[in-house]
Amino acid sequence: MKKSDQLGTLLMDSTFRILLSVVSFESSTTRTLENIINSLQVLKETYYNTDEHSTNIIKMISKFCKNCASICSKKLDEMINLIDSGEKEIITSEDPNDIVTTMSAANSSQSCLLKYITIIDFLFFQKKADSKSSIGNENLLKAYVEIPFSELWFRFSTYLNKFEAINGNTSNVTKILFLLPLLESVMIDCKINLLFSENKINFSKIGKQFIFEHKTLLNSMIRTSPKLMNGPFSILLTLDSSAVDFDNKRFFFKTKLKQMKRFDNSSVDFTVNRSSIFSDSFHALYSDLNSKFKTGKLNVTFVGEEGVDAGGLTREWYQLISRQMVSSEFSLFTPVSDENNDTFIPNSNVPIDTKHLSYYEFCGMIMAKAIHDSCFLDCHFIRPIYKAIIGKNPGLKDMESIDPEYYKSLIWILENDITDVLDIT
Repeated sequence: MKKSDQLGTLLMDSTFRILLSVVSFESSTTRTLENIINSLQVLKETYYNTDEHSTNIIKMISKFCKNCASICSKKLDEMINLIDSGEKEIITSEDPNDIVTTMSAANSSQSCLLKYITIIDFLFFQKKADSKSSIGNENLLKAYVEIPFSELWFRFSTYLNKFEAINGNTSNVTKILFLLPLLESVMIDCKINLLFSENKINFSKIGKQFIFEHKTLLNSMIRTSPKLMNGPFSILLTLDSSAVDFDNKRFFFKTKLKQMKRFDNSSVDFTVNRSSIFSDSFHALYSDLNSKFKTGKLNVTFVGEEGVDAGGLTREWYQLISRQMVSSEFSLFTPVSDENNDTFIPNSNVPIDTKHLSYYEFCGMIMAKAIHDSCFLDCHFIRPIYKAIIGKNPGLKDMESIDPEYYKSLIWILENDITDVLDIT
């Protein structure tokens, strides 16, 4: 290597280390972290654009991570020992003491650990191109895996178990809010390990186990501060949606919808006849390629009626069109049974042609738009239809909502010996 190249490498390495050191300053803010990440990203793309350079970068960051993890582990051990010795009052946000004060500082070991793992995530795993390159770099992966996150999460879990045994896991979550940076670090580590899993690379399962062991506590924290789902806590939905309680998922979903609406002020004006509301709406909305039906605000006018749609007419339109959507006039849906005539299933006798397929697609658009607009439809469908909306495959249990007797027969067959009972051909 030429002397000039050696000097250039030393200069860049020094620059990198200085920027990483700034993270631990007490005055380092979120804005500071953003600027550091942007600077590091430019350096990485300009001077550190090979696998070898990437490995060197993560080794630099991992040294800082290991130091922070070591300090965090010692603090957690102190907190665990205090609980074991009966000093229950000393390990919560509501009781100032040396440990809580130290852990709550802006430049605390847990805060710095969160910043360093965030840097790793942004530099190597945030963009698809970066992720693909990182996953293919065995030395880089090895350097990340050598950061002792598993041991730290195990200690953290031990502390939380003892905390929950004393304080419960629902009503006293504010007492451990001072450990939020450490919790967010767990989430980011889970996100990175999930990427390893998707690419069939050996990964740590400790983080995932941590989440499921403490999911009641985590959901209580989300209820206390719903904005947590806008950050690293959102990985809970990707990891396994069952880890997040329904009310928290609903709040998160509605928040995202509000954010979408904030950037779209367009409106969709159309006129329909009450007696032919489905057909008129289909021609006005589905057939119009320029319509902003999906994201715009609906302004409905009924033929022969005066009035300004301030929301009431739109809600009425949803009710009327949903009734006509499942009516016998179009035969798109039929009741599940005579006993269950208010739950509908797609009509298997409908011709499979372009027209009817378009009708079904339009029905799906109406359902999605109703969710987007927080409006009710005056009809109910079988569970597999709702599962299809969120991309889940139906299971045997879903048969119960379609044909309860048939479902019971299938369960009986699964749970009993059917030798000489049924003649199956």
